[in-house]
Amino acid sequence: MKNIRLALIALVMVASFSLEAQVGINTDGSDPDASAILDVKSTTQGVLFPRMTEAQILDIQNPANGLVVFNTDVNRLYFYDSSAGNWKELSLGSSTLSPWACGADFTDSRDGKTYATVQIDNLCWMAENLNVGTQILQSTSTLPTDNGTIEKYCYQDDPANCTLWGGLYYWDEMMEYSTTAGAQGICPSGWRVATHDDWCTMENFVDAGTISCSVLDADQVGTDVGTKLKATSGWSTNSGTNISGFTALPGGTISGLTFYGGTGDFWTALQFDPTHAWARRLRHNQATTKRFGWPTNTGMSVRCVKN
Repeated sequence: MKNIRLALIALVMVASFSLEAQVGINTDGSDPDASAILDVKSTTQGVLFPRMTEAQILDIQNPANGLVVFNTDVNRLYFYDSSAGNWKELSLGSSTLSPWACGADFTDSRDGKTYATVQIDNLCWMAENLNVGTQILQSTSTLPTDNGTIEKYCYQDDPANCTLWGGLYYWDEMMEYSTTAGAQGICPSGWRVATHDDWCTMENFVDAGTISCSVLDADQVGTDVGTKLKATSGWSTNSGTNISGFTALPGGTISGLTFYGGTGDFWTALQFDPTHAWARRLRHNQATTKRFGWPTNTGMSVRCVKN
């Protein structure tokens, strides 16, 4: 019975290949290139050659000319040269690529803007307010709409303030008109809009376990978490210590098409009710943070968290 099943599998595999026996491995369903017997396509994964110790490589019987394996003893690729009768290391150039790690700058491929990042407990945060999209103007009473374009306000309609403090986004615009906590929203690929839980987990870590994340209410939280989150400059008075590396700045808000400055107001991805969502506020004269539900047609700062 087992042999019959194997034979059927083999027949299906043969039937699925073209007469030239070309094989395409991909997720887009495209045909293999005409010049390739095997065409592997992916933007998220690579190809692994067999990984062996030197002893295992030397134990291969009658290796074919051009056979390639990865030598785990020296972390190098080798191929078999039948004319020389031995295995040869594939030469390496001097260029290297290092995997991205939290704490290094991140570049948003959509517009080339670069953001500092910081690891706080088990979460990787952007250490700057998001600044992506097309500016719309308070002076012309323009409102963001679900039109496929990311739309932002710049404090006092000055583009320089977006560069300094990031954009101000209505909640629905930030969420790209989704209501799912943890959605990507307007964050770059691989990042998401910070949720209420993300914020509370981070605040509790920064404030040494003084904040309860099991109770969701509008209140001042922590003892000195605000001080530890605020940047060491940029506030009118009482700048923070920024021990956390979060580097919060007073980006202000736009509410009722009126700008208000002096506070750092940040959306979370959690709805409060159909017309309100949870947010965080930092003030120059307070060492805590405030969590509150606020109308979604208010422009606030946005922080993204790495998935």
